[in-house]
Amino acid sequence: MKNFKIVFPLIALFFCFNILSAQEMTAEKHENLKWYTITYFDFHDGKIDEAMKLVNEYFKPTDQDLGEDVMDFELLYNEWDHMVIFPMKEGLEVFEWKTSPHEIEWMKALEKHAGSKEKVKEIMEEWESYVKKSKSHLARTKS
Repeated sequence: MKNFKIVFPLIALFFCFNILSAQEMTAEKHENLKWYTITYFDFHDGKIDEAMKLVNEYFKPTDQDLGEDVMDFELLYNEWDHMVIFPMKEGLEVFEWKTSPHEIEWMKALEKHAGSKEKVKEIMEEWESYVKKSKSHLARTKS
């Protein structure tokens, strides 16, 4: 009986592959994919409020100026403090760039809110000082 429990799934799997291989396969692309980067942030102890101040003062207004549908969430009872979902307007092509046109556009828009390139640098350094760790995932939706 023990051997049957092991062998039967293998036989069933073998027949499934034979049925699939007997059918003619054709290449088919997904239609209307939308790509997103989901990034999680863990801030240093006591730095959540300062980090969120930068988000609200600079990052959100910059996203709004560019018509970005960025969504951010405060995470509770989790190892991560904050999660942001960034739409990838350029799709997967963004990975072909060292610095994408969208990144340049975003930094120029941030500069308008900050007042100068020097202030942008300060803001980004301050942001990085609050982030203990982060991780990102690639996600898609089919519409």
